[in-house]
Amino acid sequence: MNFESWCENYQRVANPNGLAFGFDDTNFMFETYGPDLAEVERVRRADEALIWTIVETDSGNVLIEGYHLVNRVGHFIASVRHNGEPVEIPLDEPSFD
Repeated sequence: MNFESWCENYQRVANPNGLAFGFDDTNFMFETYGPDLAEVERVRRADEALIWTIVETDSGNVLIEGYHLVNRVGHFIASVRHNGEPVEIPLDEPSFD
């Protein structure tokens, strides 16, 4: 699965705070602090299967399912729950396309 198909399958939620990196003139990434993090944690308490984390690795940034702290760059909130199976989607920098 690539990032484009992930977007189609999981339907990212737009970030109403508009603080993080934007995609297609709409902000979808949630930062790791402040009101963005508060929103991620609110959704996480309701349903952690809607949270995805962008993690920095030696080979670049990847998107993985769930809420993670180590090496996190940001988060996405999805409208569709993931099934808990491990997913790792490489993200191209800087646009994550």
